[in-house]
Amino acid sequence: MKKHWPLFTTLCSVVLFLLAAAVYPGGTADSSQTIGYDWTNNTISSLFQPNALNGEINASRYYAITAMLLYCGSLGFMLRFISKSAATRFHEKTIEIAGIGFAVYMFLIVTPMHNLMVTVALLFFLVTVLAMLHSLYVQKSILLLTIGAVSVSIPLINATIYYGDFIYGVLPVVQKIGAFACAIWFILIYYNTHDVNLNEDLPKKAFE
Repeated sequence: MKKHWPLFTTLCSVVLFLLAAAVYPGGTADSSQTIGYDWTNNTISSLFQPNALNGEINASRYYAITAMLLYCGSLGFMLRFISKSAATRFHEKTIEIAGIGFAVYMFLIVTPMHNLMVTVALLFFLVTVLAMLHSLYVQKSILLLTIGAVSVSIPLINATIYYGDFIYGVLPVVQKIGAFACAIWFILIYYNTHDVNLNEDLPKKAFE
């Protein structure tokens, strides 16, 4: 049962995000007159703000922050666990350190330093996923490598839209698809890692 707690925690965070969306007062970047959370026009970060985009007190904020805390805690645990079965010591330490940094800074996007934390979290994300993808390549885990390449490409498209400030209208949808795809990929690798006997101290090369 202990093996499944990251999945359980992630599912709890999803439920809390859905609850946060359900109580969001309303308003989008294009119109302050909309009612409720618009899944195609509101970004996830809308749920973290003290006031909704229609000017009302944001009742969804604390549900969303708690959801983010649960997910980031689960993510940090999974990435540290995943690092133990990486191809080399270099991959292991890179995934462990950058992965925990990614989880910490991703949670900090709920703070007023949102824009800065998004940038820092993205840098840690890139280092983490590149190390994971290369580790999977070395281990010849073609299926997980393919799923990962597709999953990671979506947040990169999201980042291009965010920083490039073009076709901004599709950002909320791309953002959610990317977050969902990467979460699924992390969970798949986490469970796949359990097929490796981590109690054996298998020698690893420093780098390949």
